[in-house]
Amino acid sequence: MITSRDNAQVRQVCAYQKKKKERDRDKVFVAEGERLVLEAPADALKAVYVSASYREGASGDAEHFLRLHESVTQTVSDEVYAKMSEVETPQGILAVVEHRVTDREQGIGRPSAETGILLILDGIRDPGNLGTIFRSAEAAGCAFVLMSADTADLFSPKAVRATMGSIYRMPCAYTEDLAKEILSLRREKGYTVHAAQTGEGAVPYDRIDYTKGAVAFVIGNEGSGIRADVVSACDGAVVIPMAGKNESLNAAVSASVLLFEAARQRR
Repeated sequence: MITSRDNAQVRQVCAYQKKKKERDRDKVFVAEGERLVLEAPADALKAVYVSASYREGASGDAEHFLRLHESVTQTVSDEVYAKMSEVETPQGILAVVEHRVTDREQGIGRPSAETGILLILDGIRDPGNLGTIFRSAEAAGCAFVLMSADTADLFSPKAVRATMGSIYRMPCAYTEDLAKEILSLRREKGYTVHAAQTGEGAVPYDRIDYTKGAVAFVIGNEGSGIRADVVSACDGAVVIPMAGKNESLNAAVSASVLLFEAARQRR
């Protein structure tokens, strides 16, 4: 059992929790909580850490998981685990997991009726929003999520938790030039790309047929929306009509509404 808060492994996990450059260097992230750890792909697990209390009380699926992954599992004292954790009420289990960003060409692939819904994120900054978007994208049957380089880090602790496990199953990639990627999607892959925004010329989202060919939606920054060059690269804009005095919806809500409408029509 690890009992020292200054243990090298403990310090490294804390660095992964707090520093993007550490995660990027080793291509890993920290998954914390029983559900996230137990759902992690076995071949992506680099290390598992459990508190002494968790180990003592483990039963059922958790006990089976620990036996199965005994070779990469370390028990730490409750005090040490408290230092490693990033949540207010720790469950007592976390894992260091290899992250696997998908090659853009492989992920986008050729559009089809089954895998032809794509989500594009332009500058989403809130990691909680980002994680929730991934959760909705998986649930709606989205094939791929493409993100601008300045979108929040998907592998930060808050974003990982907000995905509720979708991070393991939702193919994604970052790109340096979103407008260029969108033009390529339209010209070379046959996607119709809709920018989600208000303003003149935007068509109500539920008046468009999303069943003919591959379709993509662009969701913009929570405060400033979609950048002008990205809007210009799209086929057009769609708007979600709203009652009351709200000017806009939360980015994750907007993404969910659009994705599920396209999924509904395709069913």
